[in-house]
Amino acid sequence: MGRLNTFNATEGELQRSVEEAVRLCETILEECKEDNVRHQAIRLLSLHYSSLGRHAEAESLAYSLPEIDLSKEPLLERIYTGDAKVKHTKRNLLKFVDMASNSLVRLAFDKEMGNGLSHHEKIEHILAANRLYEIIISDGNYLYYHCRLAWDRSVKCCFFE
Repeated sequence: MGRLNTFNATEGELQRSVEEAVRLCETILEECKEDNVRHQAIRLLSLHYSSLGRHAEAESLAYSLPEIDLSKEPLLERIYTGDAKVKHTKRNLLKFVDMASNSLVRLAFDKEMGNGLSHHEKIEHILAANRLYEIIISDGNYLYYHCRLAWDRSVKCCFFE
């Protein structure tokens, strides 16, 4: 099966693709013993169940994953020493900032969560998300994260020009 172009796919093609992804993820959970693969399958399956309106199943699967503070990232931060500890801690900070920033953007643009927000409040969420990156990446060399900061430019373009 070739890669599905969601921009040109019919509703039926998208539905069949989601159903196939669900089937594959369910098979992985039944047969695979490798935790990382199972966790990815749980993540995808939860998202697909949610999109299919199977919210209780999605939530139940999501709760089967460990909490963020039980993940390897904060544990390794406590185990490492010296340069490895500093490097890992900085990487963790960037991951956590990315998660927080993405949540702020979703709060602003998600139809359910952002529904009661004014344009000004949505803009404040976007600017706050960008400020988090600016604090952590103080030299301005955002590399991959430039794409995240594009929200700021889009907001300013749409609302201020």
